[in-house]
Amino acid sequence: MEKAEQGALLETLVLHELRARQSYGGVGGKILFWRTPSGKEVDFIWSRGRKHVGFEVKASARWRSSFSRSLRELHREGAIQRAFGVYLGDDELRDGPVRVLPYSKFAHALARGDIIA
Repeated sequence: MEKAEQGALLETLVLHELRARQSYGGVGGKILFWRTPSGKEVDFIWSRGRKHVGFEVKASARWRSSFSRSLRELHREGAIQRAFGVYLGDDELRDGPVRVLPYSKFAHALARGDIIA
């Protein structure tokens, strides 16, 4: 499997999990893609009322601080209240306001209602 394909597949899997939580968990809201005119982007933003949570997904075994740049910016501006990175590594990390989770821990936390509720 090509690296680019792996990234798209992981993003699709995370989107599926978010939508399942929205629907079956009864939390509702909208899931949006965010991109500035200058090209900065965040994979997903879940919004409901005044709650906004950002997600960056990387098919990488190592999390780099550069992966969190747009999330940190949105958090600093107050556009999102919580920020999550999802990756293929083994360790839960912190990158400023961004909580970085291995995919399996993300999926469990999401199912428990710890991510969006």
